[in-house]
Amino acid sequence: MQDFFQRFMVHPEYALLLLALLPVCVLVVVSYQKATRAVKLWFQPSEVGFFLPEVKMMLRIAGLFFGVIALMGPMWGPTEQQISKLGREVYVLVDVSASMNTEDLKPTRLEKTKIELRRMIAGMKGDRIGLIVFTSDAYVQCPLTTDHTALMMYLDMIGSYQFGSSGTSFREALLMAYNRFTESKEHDRKVTRAAILISDGEDFGEEYESVVGRMKNAGISVFPVGVGTLAGGQVPDYVKGEKRGYKTAPEGGPAISVLKSDVLQSLADQFGTEYHEIDDAIDNLDPVVDQIQMLSASVMDRETQRFSVNRYQWFLGISLICITLSMFWMPVKRKTT
Repeated sequence: MQDFFQRFMVHPEYALLLLALLPVCVLVVVSYQKATRAVKLWFQPSEVGFFLPEVKMMLRIAGLFFGVIALMGPMWGPTEQQISKLGREVYVLVDVSASMNTEDLKPTRLEKTKIELRRMIAGMKGDRIGLIVFTSDAYVQCPLTTDHTALMMYLDMIGSYQFGSSGTSFREALLMAYNRFTESKEHDRKVTRAAILISDGEDFGEEYESVVGRMKNAGISVFPVGVGTLAGGQVPDYVKGEKRGYKTAPEGGPAISVLKSDVLQSLADQFGTEYHEIDDAIDNLDPVVDQIQMLSASVMDRETQRFSVNRYQWFLGISLICITLSMFWMPVKRKTT
């Protein structure tokens, strides 16, 4: 019985009111029995017409019963409706150069970035998100997808040891994002597109002003995020995924990497966006998500959903009719000749 109510009722929790109707029905029956005796004391049967207290009683009980059924919200008759899914297309560009292994953020800049990206992705439901990793070259780690579970898997696989090339090139990362956005089959569709560039700001690549211009003309926003501290730290030396000490600078001293926020701030100024940081004081990407969610959402997909219709109006109408009839169902005194 419980399964029945849960399957065919919008509010099955009101089923208990049906049990409460039992004592109410007893009271109704008792009250109408007393009313019948009172009428017989004051009138002779031949003086009263249209006196059917049983009908009035049944109308009242039926009105209460159908009122409770309406409150439960009976539903049947599957119908179809198209649901529009709103969202945006966002590529996350992650710097995976050697300097991102610096331990001024714990456990490292790159691992801290991955932790915060997991939180960010969980809060961007409906958006199509992709991953691009870059050093001096850029690679698509995961194409745009709404399958955020798969996206998390690709995110976990990111590591600087994956790539043989060294250095960092913002131009290659931005160009890869631009190409992926503009070469997609849905490029002509009006969709809000954005890129989040996460780096420690050390850019050794070519100038990227021309790419910035193309992205702005295509309506693609870029949100730079700095990772690291101004104090910086030594750059670890990894061999086949294992730490083997620290790198040395060309002049022979330890290689020190510091956050170069001015480079990333300049990039944000060119796109008219806000620059944010992940450091030892700020450890989340919520402000970036807030900025992206301020961008207008587009219809990303449509799906047809089948569901049952709430038919409470039928039972509410029957309940009102029964109660209204019971109010006018009164005995009539016959005219004496």
